Amino acid sequence: MTAIIGIMNKRAIAIAADSAVYVNSAEGHKIYNTANKIFTLSKHHPIAVMIYNSSDLMTIPWETIIKMYRDKIDSNSYPKLSDYKDDFINYVKENYVTNNLLISNEKQKNMQLQNLQSFSPRILTQMAGHSLEDFTEEELTKFLNELDPGILESYVNDQKEQIINDNLIIHELDDYSFEHFTNYLYSDFKAFLSQFMSGNPNIDRISSLLLELYFLCYIKIGNIENLWTGLVFIGFGNDEIYPRMYELLIGEVFDYKLRYYEGRSVIIDDQFNGAIMPFAQRDVIDNIITGINSEITSAYANTMFSVLKSYNQKLIDVFSEDPEITKEISSLNISEWVDVFNKTMGEYIGNKFILPIVNAVSTLSKEDLAEMAESLIKLTYLQRRMSFHEESVGGPIDVAIISKGDGFVWIKRKQYFDPKINQHFIKNYL
Repeated sequence: MTAIIGIMNKRAIAIAADSAVYVNSAEGHKIYNTANKIFTLSKHHPIAVMIYNSSDLMTIPWETIIKMYRDKIDSNSYPKLSDYKDDFINYVKENYVTNNLLISNEKQKNMQLQNLQSFSPRILTQMAGHSLEDFTEEELTKFLNELDPGILESYVNDQKEQIINDNLIIHELDDYSFEHFTNYLYSDFKAFLSQFMSGNPNIDRISSLLLELYFLCYIKIGNIENLWTGLVFIGFGNDEIYPRMYELLIGEVFDYKLRYYEGRSVIIDDQFNGAIMPFAQRDVIDNIITGINSEITSAYANTMFSVLKSYNQKLIDVFSEDPEITKEISSLNISEWVDVFNKTMGEYIGNKFILPIVNAVSTLSKEDLAEMAESLIKLTYLQRRMSFHEESVGGPIDVAIISKGDGFVWIKRKQYFDPKINQHFIKNYL
């Protein structure tokens, strides 16, 4: 429920964020337009961090963590922005991950069990070609009690092979074993499954396979689900004359390990002198940059595949009396031609739309960068406002500029208090 953006060139970075936050409770959900998503990471140096998605780390507000880190480093500095990023994540590990008082072992375990409880019936029904919503409670119980573990085992083996071959394991968890994971959760997880699968004679095997499948998803890059946060570090290290940007995707804490991995990054230099980096709800901004809606791009590719497949079948029917020709036509790989179409379209979009905008960004002044960043967030808000979807982007738009010479400068910022009657706050901050 967020739209944030960073627009960069050699002169500066403009960053902007909306104020909408999505809150869930037992009674339902609600959207507030009061959230802060841009924070200075230092009071003395040109660095900041933006957050999107979850605002908490296991119920601890990221705002609190960021501001305590800011106090910790005080006037200290680092040569590179990546050094700040690494130091920050080490600070989180040392002070919040290994601190049993803040994130107890019970809290860590309960979160994983909750994740498993939603993961298990959903993945089992998907493997059978159904949606969980297709089943009544009685039908789901019947389906689970008749489940063949062989189907699940085959699926688990496929996932395991993909992760190993593609080297997709989150670095922080590359030495974390499935046996260790099982010791924490197996008995409690099996007790949960027994509520629905007590009639299945293979429940022990199914419990182990499901836990292994969940573990494979847990350690895999790109599979952070549920409550996770995007942290975007922006600014200049002491030795860096041009701006940089790094993204971290952070999940939960389990067994005193922080589940996170590196996301996108941008380094401005002589060869790459402009960038537009939207995060979270980026569909509207992507439409403007690429000149086309991503759903339309996907529809084009799917339509192209269907047309080529139908045309291929038509040729087979026409030449049905010639086995050699029909065999040759049948052997054609339609997916390869669709990939060629996608690549050609991607190059056209890049040269016709993306490159001219990025080139324009590389020449913008600080004021223009800030206006562009704010406008793109505002357009995202207007699109949500003018549709029948929830207004998940909205509220005041915070805008800031970070430059090497001037540091972090607010252009627009909402406050929950009146600065005129809170001079002590201003004095304490400075």
